[in-house]
Amino acid sequence: MTAKNIIADLNKGEKLNSDNYNIWHRKFQYEREVLDILNFVMVEPEQGSTT
Repeated sequence: MTAKNIIADLNKGEKLNSDNYNIWHRKFQYEREVLDILNFVMVEPEQGSTT
């Protein structure tokens, strides 16, 4: 399956069934990774620190 087809499958919004479990699983993992990145809080380093 090409990347273009995977993205199209992820955007379909179909109901979960036994035929499309792999697509749902990939979509869930992708969305979880995006949420983890968006919710990550970076801490500002102390002033004068060069590391």
